Amino acid sequence: MRRLAIVVSLITVCMLAITSTHAQNTTVYIVRHAEKNLSDPKAKDPALSPEGVQRSYDLDTILAGQPIAAVFSTNYTRTRKTGEPLAKRIGKDINLYDPAKPADLVATVTKDHSGKTVLIIGHSNTILELITAFGGSATMTEIKDNDYKYLFKLELDENGVTTAELEYGQGAQP
Repeated sequence: MRRLAIVVSLITVCMLAITSTHAQNTTVYIVRHAEKNLSDPKAKDPALSPEGVQRSYDLDTILAGQPIAAVFSTNYTRTRKTGEPLAKRIGKDINLYDPAKPADLVATVTKDHSGKTVLIIGHSNTILELITAFGGSATMTEIKDNDYKYLFKLELDENGVTTAELEYGQGAQP
């Protein structure tokens, strides 16, 4: 009887270890906000253009099959509106983050959303830095001001970080 209890305990410990390792796989999608409305060059916080609104729905569509647990955005209209269709569909609020503190966002995601999938919306001058902060790498060195099509997928697991560069919406390569 004692041997049986030891065997059952060992099996339980092994199963917990396998489950724990698997649960640590975290997926992070990072995207630049969609096209902004440039009709007022003096606007400090422009909304999305009609093309940007369409791209926000394209983002929701491309990620519809993913189990998104949280959406993070900087505190700008264009970034929040880019994630809004997806956040509404999954019934989640958009979490704000400070783009000047990427390490804080990495800490939040890895602590509070380990083993889950999250979406982060940033800016052309911040998303490559975010990828690096998570331990990923991109083949490009800059995102041009008029380029909105990139969607980065980072897979964080016990072996490190794998980065995939995807495209979506208008202007994307098939």
